[in-house]
Amino acid sequence: GQPDVPTFGNVARAGVQAASVRLSRAEKRRVAGILLISLFTIVFWMGFEQGGGLLNIIVRDSVDRQMMGAEVPVTWFQSLNPMFIFLFAPLFVAFWGVLARRRIDLHPTTKYALGLVLMGASMVLLLGAQAEIDRLGYCSAWWLVAVFAVQTAGELAISPVSKSLVSRYAPKQIASPLMGCEFACYAAGAWLAGLIGVWALNNHASDVFFLLLMVSVAAAGLCLLLRPVLDRLLDR
Repeated sequence: GQPDVPTFGNVARAGVQAASVRLSRAEKRRVAGILLISLFTIVFWMGFEQGGGLLNIIVRDSVDRQMMGAEVPVTWFQSLNPMFIFLFAPLFVAFWGVLARRRIDLHPTTKYALGLVLMGASMVLLLGAQAEIDRLGYCSAWWLVAVFAVQTAGELAISPVSKSLVSRYAPKQIASPLMGCEFACYAAGAWLAGLIGVWALNNHASDVFFLLLMVSVAAAGLCLLLRPVLDRLLDR
């Protein structure tokens, strides 16, 4: 027969089936731990997804895109993230490998906090770019190149870890729905990014970047503070 078409009804039935699975007390704790730390990815994606909205507007209206007598198209800046993933991914793999050989196991909350701090650092760069725009009417394109580089490093610190946590700790009976929760957190972050983008239309960009900076740093600190709680939930 033909494969089932993914519809809202199918997704809802899958959720009901997952909720009806009998789990031990330890498994329920692990599920709670996964869901708890997954909430921090919402904050990260909320800042990251500004790259496809607010940052595009800044690139279009306020960035000096002249290079060697030609104007760099706005859309080319969207290729920076995949380019930096291609460049940085081997470096991250090598770095984790060095730590593993030295028997240094960074805690998941540490990696999450690193990603959130890097998101905050990208907002500091955007504040610098906006200050240049306010002073000159435009800013150098290198500000935005640096922003995408730092945010990509943050993505590589958080995204693989969130998937590996589900693979490692999720009860086998509901591993797929919990992996779906990871993508739901991404969707929630993207939705919030859109709301912030709308809010930015009636506010100074510096206010938006400062807000995202504060939220990212606060989330990083809270994530580190929750390390003992997460250890108890995941039975680490």
